Amino acid sequence: MAQPTSFILNYLGAVTIQAKKTYSSDDILNQFDTANIMVLKTQNGNTPIKVSINGTDAFCITFDEIAFLEAGKSYIFDTDCTLAIAKYEVVS
Repeated sequence: MAQPTSFILNYLGAVTIQAKKTYSSDDILNQFDTANIMVLKTQNGNTPIKVSINGTDAFCITFDEIAFLEAGKSYIFDTDCTLAIAKYEVVS
């Protein structure tokens, strides 16, 4: 019987985000060239942090939420926060 596939997040660093400033995924990928994941590492009390991607309506994200990091995206957060930058790796 085949073993189940697992994954790990190999943390590479972090980015400190300022509210209302535009951040480019390309800038993050230039700094962390093997990255493919970002993880929100800030809690805002009971208030979710909102993010807009490529100018869309902002939506809520929560502590430890994981998102794939893709080239060509822009992000605007409504609150100062910290994003951990990582690489998703499959472990067999």
